[in-house]
Amino acid sequence: MNLLREQSRTRPISPKEIERMVNIIHRKFSAIQMQLKQSTCEAVMILRSRFLDARYPMCMSDNNSQVHLEKKKSNQIIRNDIKRNM
Repeated sequence: MNLLREQSRTRPISPKEIERMVNIIHRKFSAIQMQLKQSTCEAVMILRSRFLDARYPMCMSDNNSQVHLEKKKSNQIIRNDIKRNM
C-alpha cells in the first residue's frame, strides 16, 4: 500500500486503483495460503498413515479390520482438526 502511494507521486494512482490492486494481491496470497494448507494436510495424512502402518502390522487377519477402523478414525480426527484451523 505504501509503495503504491509513493508511486502515485510519480504517476497518478487513484485510491480506488490502489484498493483494487491490494485486493488482487490479497486474493493471490489467500490462494497460496489455501494451497499450502492443503499440501500440509496431505503430508500429515501420509505421515500419519505410515506411522499407523508401522505401529499396527497387518500380519494377523483378525486384527486387520480393527486396524483399518482405528486408522480411519484417526485420519478423520486429523482432518477435522485441520478443517477447524483453516
